Amino acid sequence: MPLAGLCLPLPWLAQLQNGSSHTSGHCRIGAQGTFGSLQGDTAIQNNHKPQITTNMKRLPFTRDGFTLFIDTDSGQVSWEKTDKRPNGPFAELTSPEFTSRAVLEDDYSKDARKACQRALSLTRDVRENNRLEAINTLLGMHGTEAIRGDWQNGYWGDIVAAYCNTGDTYATTVLQVRGDSSFRSSRFIVSSWGDFVERFSKKYGIE
Repeated sequence: MPLAGLCLPLPWLAQLQNGSSHTSGHCRIGAQGTFGSLQGDTAIQNNHKPQITTNMKRLPFTRDGFTLFIDTDSGQVSWEKTDKRPNGPFAELTSPEFTSRAVLEDDYSKDARKACQRALSLTRDVRENNRLEAINTLLGMHGTEAIRGDWQNGYWGDIVAAYCNTGDTYATTVLQVRGDSSFRSSRFIVSSWGDFVERFSKKYGIE
């Protein structure tokens, strides 16, 4: 069965739901993006501080006085300083803020299925439309991709599933199988996208 041509880049999950706002750090910013936009400048002139989100969930990873958090709304993963002691003279050189957030990458190399299951557990409180991107970050994979088939509905279009791209058709990964237009009925499974296509090509009209 030909599997080529099924995959397209997939920030669509976040874009469809988050068109009116996005998250930068911990601050919710208006539709046009940065504080350099008209909305941002107006907010500063009116002395309105950006709204601080309160949906940060602590993850069980610490490094050099920093702890890993995940935003359960946007799915953004970030290191936050939790050690209140003053920084040393070379703190920025050892800070994990700009290092990899793929904290499950080594686990994946040892036991891919177990690592994927842990990523699902760590992201269980994240909104469904951003969850797969968060899982991709934790596992250190190569972005999320779409599998297309028959028309599903007005929300999903012809996308029948999405997955974290490992670079290997039959490598173990996490897939999000499409739901109804509310998005809440989508399912997350651990498999390979190649196996998924072979098993469900007839059901979903994947060619």
